[in-house]
Amino acid sequence: MLSMLKKTSFTAMLTLASSAMVIAVEQVDSAHEVAKSDPFTGSLATSIWSVAIFLLLVVILGIFAWGPILESLKKREDHIRSSIEDAESARKEADASLAEYKKQLEKAATESAEIIEQARSDAKRLSEDLSTAAKADVEAIKERATAEIAAAKQQALREICDQVSEISISIAEKVIGKSISADEHRQLIDDSLTKLKA
Repeated sequence: MLSMLKKTSFTAMLTLASSAMVIAVEQVDSAHEVAKSDPFTGSLATSIWSVAIFLLLVVILGIFAWGPILESLKKREDHIRSSIEDAESARKEADASLAEYKKQLEKAATESAEIIEQARSDAKRLSEDLSTAAKADVEAIKERATAEIAAAKQQALREICDQVSEISISIAEKVIGKSISADEHRQLIDDSLTKLKA
């Protein structure tokens, strides 16, 4: 409604201004005919009408042109200022996010270095543990083998002694011509073994 009223007022003032201009032009034409030789001569009525038309034109432009133009420029200025402030706050947020990202990246790098170092340490300790366990297993196998060899040696010696004693008894029986008792036999073997060990 207000916009319609402004348009109607603008049209009326424009009509009035154009009528005044037509009248002023007619008076200027008649004044030109009178004073064609001097351009600065004119009538007081022409000057008043020129000033009145100029003032009317300034008022009309002030109301209908400069006001909206200034208002549009003010809105544009406010929009640009708001955009600059928004961009500045977005830049500050981006800088803060970038700093936080860099901080998290450094933290992740530190943590990954610690994890890698821990893994190396664990691997070294595991390797040492496995090496120690393997050496212990080898030593146990060696000891078992040595014990088995010693037991086998003892068994073999016993078997040899038994065979030697049987052969000795058999030879002695043939040479002596009589049989030896088990106790005598045992005594003879013990004596022979003692002599062999010494």
